[in-house]
Amino acid sequence: MAPEAPVTSAPEDGPTDVDLAIVGAGPTGLYGAYYAGFRGLSTALVDALPEPGGQVASMYPEKLLYDIAAHPALTGRELVDNLVRQAAPFEPRYLLGETATTLVADGPRWILGTDRGARVRARARRGAPRRGQGPPPRRAPPPRAGGPPAPEPSSSPPGWARSPRAG
Repeated sequence: MAPEAPVTSAPEDGPTDVDLAIVGAGPTGLYGAYYAGFRGLSTALVDALPEPGGQVASMYPEKLLYDIAAHPALTGRELVDNLVRQAAPFEPRYLLGETATTLVADGPRWILGTDRGARVRARARRGAPRRGQGPPPRRAPPPRAGGPPAPEPSSSPPGWARSPRAG
């Protein structure tokens, strides 16, 4: 279990106002909350899971991770605990156990709604599809040694930007 994250919900009488709404309280979302807070932005993290940490916390909290910079090895639980502690001084709002369902422009802000009726009004929003949801990004093959560069993919999935070099 991660250290105590202040689990909060948006007030009933209106949306929670923050600078940045982050969909996903996994390692990337937690680091995003720290990074934004360090730069003076207020944040709210929305995640369908009941605790911060995403798949790391829910699927393999005891597995040793060897690919975290400056840590020869640490468990998934230790990684999540460290990220929650790192973000804590900036007091991110946590809306856990809530799925982001709507995103509507409201002038220069965005209103993010959840399946439990919470609303977050933010100047910016960030999020990424969960593993297994949404199309993977298309990547060009690595360049071949001693020859011309490999061709780029001929088409991109709908909604994904194409390289200006692609024909």
